[in-house]
Amino acid sequence: MKRSSGQGPAQEFGDRLRRRTRERRTAAYLLVVLTAGAYLPSPLYPGYQAAFGFSDLVMTLIYATFALVSAPALLLFGPAADALGPRPVLRSSVGAAALGSACFALAEGPAWLLAGR
Repeated sequence: MKRSSGQGPAQEFGDRLRRRTRERRTAAYLLVVLTAGAYLPSPLYPGYQAAFGFSDLVMTLIYATFALVSAPALLLFGPAADALGPRPVLRSSVGAAALGSACFALAEGPAWLLAGR
């Protein structure tokens, strides 16, 4: 008996396995890129402080912004991924990370650094 799709069960299983492997690899890459992007600007802050001349208190606030934003984001976007699906949430996360990186690249003062965090 021939199948209409032209593939046997072994071929279909192989296709599903390759697709899952690709999805997991993509998820791992995204995790590395987003995590690195979150921590990468930290060594640059002393240079920003010297360039923009802000105080140690402002520096502490910039560092603290990461913790103040990360916890609520996890609590908000975890259920959003369950409701909307992981792909739209990942796409918006990558977009938000790109905007944050643009804030660091175009920074003209500490407000840009706070927005980038």
